[in-house]
Amino acid sequence: MTAAIPPCPLFGQCGGCSTQHLPYPTQLANKQATVQALLKRYDLPLSDNPPPIHASTPYAYRNRMDFITTLQGLALRKKGRFDRTVPVATCPIANQHVNALLKEVNEWIKKNNQHIDVFNIKKATGTLRYAVIRASHNAPSSSITFVFNEESTKQAQQRSLIDAFAKTTAANNVLIAQTPPKRDTSTSPHHYAIKGTPHLTELLLGKPFQYHSQSFFQNNTAVTEAMLAHAKQLLSNNRLNNATLLDLYAGVGTFGLSLADEFHTTILVESSPESVACARHNVQALQCKNTHVLEHDCTNLSSLSEATRKLRSDESPLHVITDPPRAGMPDKTWQALLHLQPATITYISCNPSELAKELARIKHAYTLTSIKLFDLFPQTSHVEAIAHLKRQ
Repeated sequence: MTAAIPPCPLFGQCGGCSTQHLPYPTQLANKQATVQALLKRYDLPLSDNPPPIHASTPYAYRNRMDFITTLQGLALRKKGRFDRTVPVATCPIANQHVNALLKEVNEWIKKNNQHIDVFNIKKATGTLRYAVIRASHNAPSSSITFVFNEESTKQAQQRSLIDAFAKTTAANNVLIAQTPPKRDTSTSPHHYAIKGTPHLTELLLGKPFQYHSQSFFQNNTAVTEAMLAHAKQLLSNNRLNNATLLDLYAGVGTFGLSLADEFHTTILVESSPESVACARHNVQALQCKNTHVLEHDCTNLSSLSEATRKLRSDESPLHVITDPPRAGMPDKTWQALLHLQPATITYISCNPSELAKELARIKHAYTLTSIKLFDLFPQTSHVEAIAHLKRQ
């Protein structure tokens, strides 16, 4: 196997990237082979050949990075260690805007080194834990969220330092989020803006989408656009002008609202209050007609069935698009979904292993007609898949 020279001096030390030593075509081929093996293992269609894959820009693609705060500057976790870090001056997989803000924060830490109170993960004490940097790829929109230990007694002092930083940074938004000391998370419903607002904007296929600094949004903008275009192509083979689209785990509506013009009615279902608020904003901003946003837990879809029927026009044909987290869709969600009998299901998965298991369980009712891979995370083993299913 031909080796590649990793461009990052921290490769092998940092716990982020795992495949920089492989040429990018080899990375893609490995991901195709992995998914093909899963299709064969579960006796699913389309396993005779490796599934097609949409390549990414190998580097400079991430629009979000979650950095750990240390007195030496921002850092990432050391490979295989939760309690050790490696300082990061620049990250080759982050986009240029993220790296520019990373440099700003590192310079601020160096200047205020004697006054910054960093979090100690072993003792669960200290104040400043993470700095989450987000910078949209297609729009001039960025944020830095400093994550505090909510139990720290030094929050006021640390905030005064961040107040001064906010006056000089190029970031549009600067926020403070508060999390429990024993909960390892970099986002929180408990947050407030020092500068700007909690919201960012990204352009996807020319459409502006608002998203929240504390909620999920795809990290690779260019590949997300390719996924949206592919989903639209998959559904274009159906008569949709009298049909209903049910978008599960809808987030801020990136898929559902990108497809809404093709359907008579669109229903977005999402449980995160921040994402629901952004989705409703996006419906208005994009002037999507006959579009409804429901705040609901998709793991309890059965109670949503009646509401879905009421919103559909005269039992119109139903098409479903779903984008669940890595754990996939639980059995009770599938049972409720099968009860609705959608004509097609477009399943977006960040965990092809779980996807294959689920498709095997429902292959008596739905046939896998298409699967395509999207390399959202080059330099790692992760790959995204879009599977298209038709009711038998």
